[in-house]
Amino acid sequence: MKRLRQIIFLLVVIALLLVNCTRSKIVSETDYDQLYAVWYDNDYKDSLAQTLQPAVQRALTLSNTVDNRASIDSVLNELRWTRDSVSFHKLS
Repeated sequence: MKRLRQIIFLLVVIALLLVNCTRSKIVSETDYDQLYAVWYDNDYKDSLAQTLQPAVQRALTLSNTVDNRASIDSVLNELRWTRDSVSFHKLS
């Protein structure tokens, strides 16, 4: 009886190791639009992106200087909360 319990325990441990140690077949890409999202509200994200559009256009025309980098970084900091990944990648 004791030997049977040991064999069953060993089989359960082996089965759990095989199930948990195999690689996942699910391939999921990172959703960059929701990477830093606090909540998932598409209306808020779209309206915020529209509000930031003038600042994004101005930041895209700036040259790469120390003072301008601070301005671009502040726009990127606000833009990361939106769903506008195209503008985010252009600026970064």
